[in-house]
Amino acid sequence: MTVERRSAPLGRSRRPTIKDVAEAAGVSRSTVSRALTGRGYAASDVRERVLRAAAELGYVPDVMARTLKQQVSRSVGVLVSDLRNPFYAELAAGASREARERGYTMVLADTSLSAEAEGEAAEALVALRVAGVVVTPNSSAVSTYLSSHGIPVVEVDRQFAAGSTDGVVVGNRVGARTATAHLVGLGHRRIALFIDETDWTTGYERYQGYLEALSAGGIKVDPELVVSSGWDVTGAHRRALDMLRGPTGPRPSSPPTTCSPRASGGPSASWACACPATSASSPSTTRRG
Repeated sequence: MTVERRSAPLGRSRRPTIKDVAEAAGVSRSTVSRALTGRGYAASDVRERVLRAAAELGYVPDVMARTLKQQVSRSVGVLVSDLRNPFYAELAAGASREARERGYTMVLADTSLSAEAEGEAAEALVALRVAGVVVTPNSSAVSTYLSSHGIPVVEVDRQFAAGSTDGVVVGNRVGARTATAHLVGLGHRRIALFIDETDWTTGYERYQGYLEALSAGGIKVDPELVVSSGWDVTGAHRRALDMLRGPTGPRPSSPPTTCSPRASGGPSASWACACPATSASSPSTTRRG
């Protein structure tokens, strides 16, 4: 049966309820519930009549009420650091696509790398009783909080609660090591690394990979060639150009290009004098023990 849904209920100043649908279809509210959810028996002609009445009235089920009654949520929360960043935008788009294919609705929040905004969003997702949360965390606090409320969590891109949550992360250490080793193999000795931070797993692992490659090549680390360049690629690019153009100070032995798989705008921009390592873009998955 094909039912044409009106853009808005006619002649009403309030949202139609399940009672309105029952009256319009001439059945009980429990019959409407069975017909709309497919849970329980409803004759085919009755189901068609209910669906037609619901469509004509513009009825939309109260998902929260259904969740409370059935104790089953069909929504998934996604917390990302910055939707202006193509990396996170693509992550959210992929999560939405996968959720929709499995009958779930995505609830999306942009934390803008703010611990306060992240905490508020986490509280809202708990209140909405989401079935699970995918998060690019700013600290361990968000994963700990969500887990304490019994909500499954998957940390993406970086991990602060490894062992207590699942995770999908990039091989940052391998990528940085491979990129730096590539330069060492070309004969370069002064290799600069432009990095955001070393406190998170992303920056720390990239720095360690850089150090490992230099050590393997017998190259002593020059602290002046390890530059804190901020959270975005534009800032890292600017710092790299300043180093190359500067009349004095440390200069790397080849032009820097990104070794970060998030070079298109990642909040965590790491630069070294090498081509991006293909292995750096291969994610790995960790599960709780």
